Amino acid sequence: MADADRSGNVLTIEFDSGEQIVINIQTPTEQVWLASRPTGGFHFSWDGKSWRDSDGEDFWAVLSDAATKLSGEPVSLTGHS
Repeated sequence: MADADRSGNVLTIEFDSGEQIVINIQTPTEQVWLASRPTGGFHFSWDGKSWRDSDGEDFWAVLSDAATKLSGEPVSLTGHS
């Protein structure tokens, strides 16, 4: 189970264990930042089709991976283009 809280440009998803995923919209740099203990930190930029970090990692794949690791259950999230 997870709870979500939004404050301004920051979305925090907290799991029963107390672990969190933090997603932050960085308007000045036109990026989305995501951080969690199991995945570390990522800075995603829009490539015209999807949000990707400098290594090509997809935002939704990283978010799904972090949520799966923190919840202990399979999580698959996708976005709309």
